[in-house]
Amino acid sequence: MKPEEVHRSLKNATDWFGIQKGATQSYAEAIKTGHFKTKVNNEWKRMNAMDVSDVFYDAFLINGKNQNEQPQFKARDKVRLRIANGGASDYSG
Repeated sequence: MKPEEVHRSLKNATDWFGIQKGATQSYAEAIKTGHFKTKVNNEWKRMNAMDVSDVFYDAFLINGKNQNEQPQFKARDKVRLRIANGGASDYSG
């Protein structure tokens, strides 16, 4: 998504990212499990899904690539790992 769309979705207080992360039910799931009234009631009260990070990320990158394995390393190899927080989320309330 474009940053402007993410911002607009967060300002509108939708559950879109919570549904993508599995942190809240969609309307279809609420109906299927018999919790539609609770879902609507929570929406009316503007009680959205509570989560540490409001935005769903579909990939975490390593050196600009979406990969989890590093085949050049073998068991017991010594490696230097540098972790840089390039995230776009904040956790302030």
